[in-house]
Amino acid sequence: MAKRLAITIAGAVSLGSYEAGVLYELMRAIRTYNEAAPSDDQKLYVDVVTGASAGGMTAAMVSQRLMYDAASLEGEFTNSLYQAWVERISLMGLVKMRWSEKKWHSLFSSDLVNSIGQDMLVSSMQREGSGPHAAVEQINGVPQTLRIGLALTNLNGIDYMIPILGSDEGGFNYTRSVDQKLFEISADGKTNATQWKQICDAAVASGAFPVAFCPKAIQRTVDEFGDRLPADKHLWAQGKIYVDWTGPSPAEFAFSDGGVLQNQPLGIAKNLVDAAVADREARLGPAALCDGSDRLYVFITPHSVKSTAQHLRRLPGTPLKVSDSRSS
Repeated sequence: MAKRLAITIAGAVSLGSYEAGVLYELMRAIRTYNEAAPSDDQKLYVDVVTGASAGGMTAAMVSQRLMYDAASLEGEFTNSLYQAWVERISLMGLVKMRWSEKKWHSLFSSDLVNSIGQDMLVSSMQREGSGPHAAVEQINGVPQTLRIGLALTNLNGIDYMIPILGSDEGGFNYTRSVDQKLFEISADGKTNATQWKQICDAAVASGAFPVAFCPKAIQRTVDEFGDRLPADKHLWAQGKIYVDWTGPSPAEFAFSDGGVLQNQPLGIAKNLVDAAVADREARLGPAALCDGSDRLYVFITPHSVKSTAQHLRRLPGTPLKVSDSRSS
């Protein structure tokens, strides 16, 4: 059975250009490998791509080209990732604010990033593509679904409530700012202009580093976050987490850099892998279950990956504190 690959691209600010270069070489290697494979069962297919911050924009761009325009990922100095990260972007272009931008809103030009996203993710869909990449599985000539996950930071936050039945206070309430936007792109998605505008907005928002770039306003629906808290208390279920959404749906929220709270969105990738396995199981039966364990994950980051937890040593004779990670 063919192996499947989930790719996660971390946030990296300007080192997103480094990540794009790594991704270019990875796609070239997979294409070469698949073209030489003696059978489909020995090929390697990409079915999940996630990203945060700079990696979010790269994840969106490479996903579109994997599905619709493989040729645009070819050529060291002509591929789309090089065009976006080297040819189109520049420090001079970022510090030159356009007439429509208020200088006290951000340090750099958000319009420049928006225009790159518009050209690379929206206008590009109006051009004739060269077809799917060898890294995308095809069944009877039809490219299979590619799942995208983009990490976001929700500046407004989403309110949740866990009911405490019998309490006049209602329950335990909390606000969550860790957010993400999930997409499924398929062969017929080339004609879905609305979806690609949403992907573009989410990708730009994922890279909107605080202060450097303006937050991005995006509409969201309550369905994306879970079940709305019923107005009738008799319908509350003990232990269930509800979205405490009292206003209209959809509603507009402000988003900034997804890398602030989840710079390594491997969890998003794992959730999307679970969804992909469930989808294949429904079509293929138990034969698809091995995909969950016998698969590959590639994590692209320019930095070493290590824990940020502080392990403090306890002095002999001092009482053990909750923050201590181990005894002396």
